[in-house]
Amino acid sequence: DTSGFANDYERPNAWRYRDYLVRSFNADKPYDRFIIEQLAGDELDPDDPELLIATGYLRSGPWEHTGMSVAAVTRQLFLDDITQSTGVSFLAHSFRCAKCHDHKFDPVPTRDYYRIQAVFAPVQFADRKVEYQPYENISGFADMKERTERLLAETRAQQQQFKEKTDAAIAAWLKENGYQNLKQVAADKRPPLRWFGLSEFEKSLLKINNKRIDYFERELKRYEPYAFSVYNGPPNNYRSTKTVNLIPGAKQKQGEIQQTFILAGGAITAPTEKVTPGVLSAVAGSNSSREPNAWNTIPQTSEGRRLALARWIASSNNTLTARVIVNRIWQLHFGTGLVATPNNFGQKGDQPSHPELLDWLATWFMDHGWSIKQLHQLIMTSETYQQSSQPV
Repeated sequence: DTSGFANDYERPNAWRYRDYLVRSFNADKPYDRFIIEQLAGDELDPDDPELLIATGYLRSGPWEHTGMSVAAVTRQLFLDDITQSTGVSFLAHSFRCAKCHDHKFDPVPTRDYYRIQAVFAPVQFADRKVEYQPYENISGFADMKERTERLLAETRAQQQQFKEKTDAAIAAWLKENGYQNLKQVAADKRPPLRWFGLSEFEKSLLKINNKRIDYFERELKRYEPYAFSVYNGPPNNYRSTKTVNLIPGAKQKQGEIQQTFILAGGAITAPTEKVTPGVLSAVAGSNSSREPNAWNTIPQTSEGRRLALARWIASSNNTLTARVIVNRIWQLHFGTGLVATPNNFGQKGDQPSHPELLDWLATWFMDHGWSIKQLHQLIMTSETYQQSSQPV
């Protein structure tokens, strides 16, 4: 259901983001850098192909493409999804609990939810042209593209032959039979026209002729060097809001920024107070002595919002991020994390079984360059890990 309802459309170049993830872990990319690249790679360096591919993270959620979609609602669903995903992925906190009202258990007011959402307000989808890099595996692409182009050419030739034969047959039949069966219909009783100048027979010919051509043209797109990415700015029009992934490299309109409002009950039809981009007030406040301006570090311009948020999430001052990833690595090795609810570090999640150990590992992890491979090594060479799990 990648596109809503039963529309499980393919995402031909999503593999480039998948391979980016594999390369990052294999190269032991520092985890703080890994976060920043995915949330704001295009703002970090818009000319770096790897960083544009990294923003595929922002494109990995559901996006509803249907004839019943309402553009504004679809847009809000995306903003809700990316806000929630960012909170759960990097901070182990479900932000959407504060979407309709202040969080019932944790110090997250509704204002915080929409301030974080405002960070993503300028984000628009774009399939940006990013040439294939030497380290990307595109073996077989040239052969498959050539084969598809050949089949497309053959299909077009067959279409022309079919058209010539059917045109000749229709002309012969009309010459013999004419339009004897036509009846006059009163103008005020005619149904609204959907096809102009086409009979039912001609419509069926169009569908037969174009079906295979449409298929091969779609197949060709999967071999083009595009990356699922984003850009900052409003969509060009309402149509591009609904089919934005079909507009590669759409340009930003300078100076136009989508405003964010607190939505009463989370309903897009009930905007109330306007908010500006920000971070979690509880976390920012707890670090006020070391990072006094954390609440005000998010730019009000369209550019740089995501980069500022990403740097705040990946900051060594924000130790919550390190605790979350350390806990997940621990869970991979032991089956259960030091916090048994790895996606919920809030009041409704489990309390740490060994809080001092979790804090020590998080500090060690940051002091060692946010290296996941070194963390694996530390855990696997520890006496704790090497103990037998068999009962005595």
